[in-house]
Amino acid sequence: MHTIYEDSTPHATHEYGANRAGSFSISMKPPLSFEEQIDLMIGRGLIVNDRPLAIRRLAESNYYRLRGYWLTYEGDNRFKPGVTFEQIWDTYELDADLRN
Repeated sequence: MHTIYEDSTPHATHEYGANRAGSFSISMKPPLSFEEQIDLMIGRGLIVNDRPLAIRRLAESNYYRLRGYWLTYEGDNRFKPGVTFEQIWDTYELDADLRN
């Protein structure tokens, strides 16, 4: 006779670091506000000439979408000297115009 257990995968429990599906739990970092995201970019060397405008534009798009456009402007997780938020935004808008 086959017995069915409520927890059929005891190896995949939280006490072993995994959930019932066998996926490991990953603690997530709390999300950064737009202001904190701008601070992070400034800390990596980005020049922001108009902070309130940069925050609004970041809110319109998002950090990760814009990141794809600034990869050419960075190296070793730092922005190249002289790179501005406005340059990245201009690149983003140019791409949007070309796609439309």
